[in-house]
Amino acid sequence: MSEQEYEISSPPPSLFFVNLSDEYNGETSSNEEFEQEEFSLGDNNSISDIDSEDFEENEKRDYETFEKEEIIEHLENIELTPCVIVDFVNGKIQRCEDSTKLRPLYNLFGTWQVDRNAIKEVDGILPRLGVCDSHFQFDNKYLHKSQNKKLKDFNQGIIQWRRCIFCDKYVTYFSRGAGCNIHSWNLNGQNIQVACNGQFACEALKTCPSLCVRAFDITKPRCICCSCYEDLGGHIHHRPGRGKKATTCITENSHEKDITKGLEFLGDWLINIAQTGHDEIKKDLLIEAFKTFLPFVNKLSTMPSETDSQTTNTSTNQEIYLNEAPSLFMIKTVFIETSKKNKKKRNEKILEISDFKEFGREFGQKLWNSRSDINSKKSALESPKTIQEYCDGFPEFLNNFFTGIIDELYQKKNAICNWQRKRRNNLPKTTSSEQIMKIVTFITSILLGIAFPHLKIWIPRVLASLGRMPRLLGSFRRLLTVCHVTSHSDRHERKLAKVRMEKSNPASRLIQGNNVWNLATIDNIDFKEKSFKFGNIYDVTRDNSHATLRMVFQAQLPIEIETGPEEVIELTAETSLFGMNQGIDGTLTMFRQVIYELLDFKNINEELVYKTNFDAETIKNIILTRLDRGCCGPSPNIVILEPGASPNSDEEILRVAEMYKDDFALESHSFLDIVADEAIFRRLIKCRAKWPNIRPLLGQWHTSKDFCSVLLVLFSSYGLLSLASRLGVRFLDKFESVVDYRSTARVLDLLWVAVGISISIYITKKGISFNEIMDSENGSHICLKVWYLYYEWAGIWKAHRMGMRVGNFDLQQNSLSAAGPLYASAAKSNYTTAIAHYLSIIAAHPKLEEKLRYCGAFKIPHDIDEDPNNVRHVCFGFDEALETFGVRFIKQNVSGNIFDEKNLRDQIKASQDERERIDLLMSEYLDDYSVSHSERAVKSRKESLWELVDDLVTVFGMADPLSHQLFQEYKPTEMHQEGLNRLIACYPDGLERIKAVYRQEVLEIERRNPQGRRTIGVVRTKPKDYNKKSVGKRTRVVAENSNEISPTTEPQPKRRKTTGTKRRTTEDETAILCALKMYKDNLPDDAITSVRKNLSEVWTVKKVREWWNYHKNR
Repeated sequence: MSEQEYEISSPPPSLFFVNLSDEYNGETSSNEEFEQEEFSLGDNNSISDIDSEDFEENEKRDYETFEKEEIIEHLENIELTPCVIVDFVNGKIQRCEDSTKLRPLYNLFGTWQVDRNAIKEVDGILPRLGVCDSHFQFDNKYLHKSQNKKLKDFNQGIIQWRRCIFCDKYVTYFSRGAGCNIHSWNLNGQNIQVACNGQFACEALKTCPSLCVRAFDITKPRCICCSCYEDLGGHIHHRPGRGKKATTCITENSHEKDITKGLEFLGDWLINIAQTGHDEIKKDLLIEAFKTFLPFVNKLSTMPSETDSQTTNTSTNQEIYLNEAPSLFMIKTVFIETSKKNKKKRNEKILEISDFKEFGREFGQKLWNSRSDINSKKSALESPKTIQEYCDGFPEFLNNFFTGIIDELYQKKNAICNWQRKRRNNLPKTTSSEQIMKIVTFITSILLGIAFPHLKIWIPRVLASLGRMPRLLGSFRRLLTVCHVTSHSDRHERKLAKVRMEKSNPASRLIQGNNVWNLATIDNIDFKEKSFKFGNIYDVTRDNSHATLRMVFQAQLPIEIETGPEEVIELTAETSLFGMNQGIDGTLTMFRQVIYELLDFKNINEELVYKTNFDAETIKNIILTRLDRGCCGPSPNIVILEPGASPNSDEEILRVAEMYKDDFALESHSFLDIVADEAIFRRLIKCRAKWPNIRPLLGQWHTSKDFCSVLLVLFSSYGLLSLASRLGVRFLDKFESVVDYRSTARVLDLLWVAVGISISIYITKKGISFNEIMDSENGSHICLKVWYLYYEWAGIWKAHRMGMRVGNFDLQQNSLSAAGPLYASAAKSNYTTAIAHYLSIIAAHPKLEEKLRYCGAFKIPHDIDEDPNNVRHVCFGFDEALETFGVRFIKQNVSGNIFDEKNLRDQIKASQDERERIDLLMSEYLDDYSVSHSERAVKSRKESLWELVDDLVTVFGMADPLSHQLFQEYKPTEMHQEGLNRLIACYPDGLERIKAVYRQEVLEIERRNPQGRRTIGVVRTKPKDYNKKSVGKRTRVVAENSNEISPTTEPQPKRRKTTGTKRRTTEDETAILCALKMYKDNLPDDAITSVRKNLSEVWTVKKVREWWNYHKNR
């Protein structure tokens, strides 16, 4: 035992005593004496590889500073910092930082730990350190009594710079003089200092004769910080706050297990001693420890009888003297119960780890500390020659740990497998060390990549490259199977997927209810081979396949859907369906007011001043707040149903539509509401002759897309291309063809904004109103009138598009009614007919119109917490949702053989079920959701927008607007009175056209007369027309500037154009060609040559052979 003897009647030392005594023994002993490799716990904060060395070097320099003391001077009227006391605040030990009723720190009486950074912040002016009123009152009223304050000088406050003896980190204390007389202790001959707030009620430090007594001579104290004090078994007092009952470690029984933990700690200490090489010390310790522990052996054993008990008590009362260490047999026999338990644990091979999380932290710390070892093997980890070399480059403890885990699992699996193989008389299965090595290196590569990302670990780097090679994805999948990342092979997955597809029943996903409205949507979906696999690309054609994608949007309406026959209104020729209406007039007026309010015109010093601090996005956001939003219910349920065949005939479209009868369980009088684009819509209209209960609905997204083309056609000869070019559009041919709907719509919207702002500025300067623009004299303000019409007609397009985005069906319907005549004038014959049918269907079925008011578009699912009032949701047209979340979804999730019709249909049918299997993985691990809630990043073009506004304001006031630089590259060809008259006449002429279509196609009260439907009401100009003019102009310039006289040559006869025009065969030509009819099977080349000699050059060899093929059997 130790040199000091403790009285039996004294209370056992607390866990704090035991831990701290061991700390003293560790410091007084030689470091080499007890040196061993252990897992050390450290700060596990995230430190990057780049700055970790700097972090450790700074800590080292900080520790090398000397301990010192600084006296706080008294200064009046100085700004105090927030409270610098370190205490238990908000669930952890940290700086208080309270600013309530601050007082100077030197007013405290006891010893307190203060924040080290706070002292650095005051830059040496220690009187600035402050303490809150709460800590001041606690220090003076509860920790220290008034009589204690007479023992020390009250005016001397000291900042102590100390180092914690447990964590070796530097901390700072405040004390009155050298320390606190009441809360300073001498433990095992050493003075220690702990903050006074750790000793309010905690008995971690208490009087224990000969071991721990109060210290009144406070010299060279050994300091313990607040965090380490709690780690060693003490407790910082948790102040309850005002109005709450105080609790302490005594009331919470926090010291209840101190004795058990103290014995465990002493056991660990003895184990550490046993692992050293000092045999003499271990011998003496064993003798004294055995003499001490022996009396307690029989007290812990179960007494079989009274006689044995008496014998045992007699034997234990005898004093034992040992001159040499007892043998191991004697020790194990005396402690027989412990020996039995140890043997049982060894047989069961139980590794007892009480806290696996803490074990993981220690393991991670050891990996973090192995940096130097890993750096020394950097070349083997980054560019190995073999997998064995790669494996040897990892730390040995890491390889051993995971090898043990994987090998043990394989042994257990093989034991079960070999038992069955033995019954079948098969050879036993053995464990492959190479397989284990592959799995271990895969796992350890991940860990090293996390810990040291600056290293170019071989496997993660190669996998990153392999993932970008589509042709090697098969090898990539096999690699994942070998490393057990995937559960089975790719071949087996194909079999399982085939079974899942065959069992899939998408109709089971349909929801049922009296308020559920089923809105069907269909569209063509096509697939093409991604690339040519082998050979010459001119010798191989890529296969393609087509199918009809069927989807359904199930909207839950706030009303019950009637199951009986619906009311149908009979339409007449006088039914008002087309033209401007009150709804669209009000919307266009609101658009003007928004722009006028943002300009905020003011007349300062007889000069008109307006604001320019807004752009198109600002106008759009304000307009959205003034539009009534629809689709306020939940988002519709989307189900992808079994697809149909290629939609290349009316019969197939009808068959696809009739498939919904079984899906929806439609009755004989029930209507099928089905949305489609214009091409399929026309076929559905024809199908109504065989199934009258089909109600086709025209896809509004495709209609909006074609509206862009209408505006481009009508204004192509009036400077639209010049304005687009001014905004920065480079590919005008793509713009004119509406190749990209989003980009084209963006440009048209910017032009609408620029024109609207320019007109507002110009008419305000001139003192005229919008209604007076078209009333001015003929021949004046032609440019203004042209672009006023663009502003009005593009405003209709914008209203329709925004009505679709906010789910306002009335706005969509009113806009389409007003836009119908423009489609007719732009020669959009098919769309004109489709719009006439669509609006008539809506007007004839009031119940359908009521449903569309509740759900006129697809509401994109969004987070209710971010929009509790449901005022920011965005809607897509049903056909747009079909393209975005249907066609694209299918093409992303369909794989394998897409040219086998049955396989393709099975994959489409099961695609939704297959995606749901991986949705959780994708959403939780990759934050990948099917609907994106983020806004698109688009350029505002604010600078270009306002430059165009300035140009237009100038142009509107010019007598000759075509002389402006704006129109020099793409000069408008119709910017004159006659062109203006044609443009103005477009709307009334188009209105008459669409009404005629309505009477002929819908009501069928007039004979169908398609003549003139494809006549454009204006002169259309395409970008290629300007390109031809520029080429001709350059040719003329070259000819004019040439000084050389070209030699006179005989003009060559021009060959007539042989393709692109129709030509009738004359009687003479027929007589010559009839000579070829004598050849029935094969037409010789010399016969063709002889005939062509008597014919004109129009008759090529191909044309002669075609004539013979057609007439040879006639």
